[in-house]
Amino acid sequence: MMKSNLEASFVPLIEGNNTPYIKDFSSINDYKEITISVERTAYENAMDFTPFLVGFSVAMYQVIKGDEFEYKIRVVDDTTKELISDINYPEDMEG
Repeated sequence: MMKSNLEASFVPLIEGNNTPYIKDFSSINDYKEITISVERTAYENAMDFTPFLVGFSVAMYQVIKGDEFEYKIRVVDDTTKELISDINYPEDMEG
């Protein structure tokens, strides 16, 4: 149930009017690696906090499960599959 709630929390980002550039989410290794597919130009022109929102949600999921706080979020161009950005937690949070 917890996993289905997490997955359901991403649906409004894909289908919502506020983030029409988000096209898809995928994950592997029980949310240790997440890929967010976007329409690149619109994404880069938006003040978007989706990776942080997704990261927070995944972190809470992992903590509740009792797992170590660790994941990678990749933002890729939906058409070309080219990497736009990636975030690795907790490494990117360390100084």
